[in-house]
Amino acid sequence: MAPRDPTGAGYGEPRELLGWLVAAIIVSLYVGTLVRYSVNFPNADDFGQILAVPHYFAAKSTLAEQVAYVFSLSVEHRIATLRLAALIETGVFGGLNFSWLMFTGGVLLACAGALVVMAALREDRALLAGVAAALLFSPANHEAQFWATGALQHFGVIAWAFGALYCLGRGGAGWSVAALALALTAAFTSANGLMTFPAAAVMLWATGRRRAALSWAALTILMFAVYFIGYERPEFQKSALGTLLDPLVLLRFFLAALGSLAVHLVPAIVVGAALSAIWVWLILNLHDSVSPVLLGWFGFLVLSYAAMAVGRASFGDEGALLSRYCVYSEMAALITLVAVLDQVGPITRERILWTALPITLAWFAANWQATMPVIAHDSIVLQNRLDHYAADGHADYGAWPPAEYGDYLLGQATLRGYFDPTRIAHPSRRLIADDRELRPSQPSPVRLRKLMRSAGAISVFGYMPDSRAQVFMWLADGEHHYRASLVTMPGVRTPMGGEWGFFSGTVTTASLAPGRYRVGYTLGDESPATVYWSEEWVTTQ
Repeated sequence: MAPRDPTGAGYGEPRELLGWLVAAIIVSLYVGTLVRYSVNFPNADDFGQILAVPHYFAAKSTLAEQVAYVFSLSVEHRIATLRLAALIETGVFGGLNFSWLMFTGGVLLACAGALVVMAALREDRALLAGVAAALLFSPANHEAQFWATGALQHFGVIAWAFGALYCLGRGGAGWSVAALALALTAAFTSANGLMTFPAAAVMLWATGRRRAALSWAALTILMFAVYFIGYERPEFQKSALGTLLDPLVLLRFFLAALGSLAVHLVPAIVVGAALSAIWVWLILNLHDSVSPVLLGWFGFLVLSYAAMAVGRASFGDEGALLSRYCVYSEMAALITLVAVLDQVGPITRERILWTALPITLAWFAANWQATMPVIAHDSIVLQNRLDHYAADGHADYGAWPPAEYGDYLLGQATLRGYFDPTRIAHPSRRLIADDRELRPSQPSPVRLRKLMRSAGAISVFGYMPDSRAQVFMWLADGEHHYRASLVTMPGVRTPMGGEWGFFSGTVTTASLAPGRYRVGYTLGDESPATVYWSEEWVTTQ
């Protein structure tokens, strides 16, 4: 390991202020974006992993059954910490707030990042904090950032595992007990949390603590032996043995996942291979000077991706590049940077940091531009589901859960008083009769993405040109015209290309006379109105 620079030569106060300022700005952007775009409504696995928990927990008749439920399998994971988070939030604060759970996941990730930054030399920490913030709080992680289950599971398991390995590196009985408690917490957050145990064994062996290493190796065998009791592999998922028989596919998936911060497949494989090569060099040539804790942290990430490759390689390359898994790659890059900085002198460290900071900031900016439309899109879709359910008691929840199950869980949550969508939804837009002249026009500049219909409400979402004009929905049955103003969000660059705005809203149809109505849109409120009629029709009874 390179000696510390006792004089701090070349490391002035402005440099430190810059690093911490960059970190503070990026964290502020993350918090502001979370406040602006997070929606306090369950999404996908949130229904079963969080929303259903107080309901099912209360349905158990004995304490033993309740404990067994908390620690039971959820597919291949045991998500006790997520279930406990739901129970604690409900019991202490009186109800669930999914936005707060997302924020909690972000705090856990910040703690893990802080541990890595603090592992570096003191004079490197300021600029390294800026690099860490740009990596870990990038919108590249949007799936986990804006999804309560993803934030608690993926950000949480990293925090618990890193905390366990940090404590283990401190030595002493008290620290060892804390390490074991945190390792078990990681395992009961996500299945890859099990990898804390073999990573700990490797770390201890590397430091010469052989007896402790053997104890953690035994714990590894024990945990793997009991963790998956009761697990049944889904029919669509390839067996582990079948995957292992195709090592090239496994290697490709592993390298792409390890380098997934590069976003696209080929660059991701290159980054994954580069990170792997650096650590091979560090271990083979400089193993005596590599920090054991850094080795343990990187080992946990590598083992996590290896397990993911075995379980998910059959899903294809897209599975390696999912946004919710990107944070493991970002953390691997950060740890590698700290490990390399440990091996060089002050001048080289300075050059590396001043190269890494602008690169990561440029990467952050590129991800911000590419991903913010996706974040805005997902936020509007989720808000529409919330508003539609509040208006009519039914909604379309996407691929999961089925509408009937989602409606049931939301109904039970409302009945038990721990989550009531009607209290937090936006008011429904009202249809009003309007007899002005309508002038149909084609082609339509409006791009409809989603129309959700039920007995008492219509929810719509789409794109409009960035004209900053108010969008109105029109319904007409040949004799009567009705209109309702929609919510518009102008000036967002979309995947369609160019500057487009979003429009959305939930419109109640309870006041409409029975009939069949065609749906159209206007940009602005001129009279006569130029209406762009869609191919969508709504029938009311």
